[in-house]
Amino acid sequence: MRGIVATLDAIVALVIAVFVIGATMQLLSKPPARPDDYLYKYSMDVLTVATKDGSFAQGFDGDWTRLAGLADSMSSNVCYNLTVTNATGYQAYNRERDCGPHENAVVGRRVVSDRTRVYTAELEAWYK
Repeated sequence: MRGIVATLDAIVALVIAVFVIGATMQLLSKPPARPDDYLYKYSMDVLTVATKDGSFAQGFDGDWTRLAGLADSMSSNVCYNLTVTNATGYQAYNRERDCGPHENAVVGRRVVSDRTRVYTAELEAWYK
């Protein structure tokens, strides 16, 4: 009888140990979340929309009004600095909603092209 109790005790201890090790591995395998992960995703979404709705393409042709409208339609509690530069570093476009100092800004970047030229769109965003 003592053998059965000792065996059951060992099996229960083994199950608990495997559970604790598995839970620890699961927690350690997740990448740490950035404090402003939502704001970064929001910035990237704005750049994606600008690409897909033709705002950048229209801007490359000299008319940046669509991109300006898209930037201004961002949430009012988000401040931003939107810059479009070409491969040589020439700043083709810049628009900002500066709401004061920012220490925790996030930067979303996207490479955009009009098939002949390559640009980098950078959206730096922070909360008011």
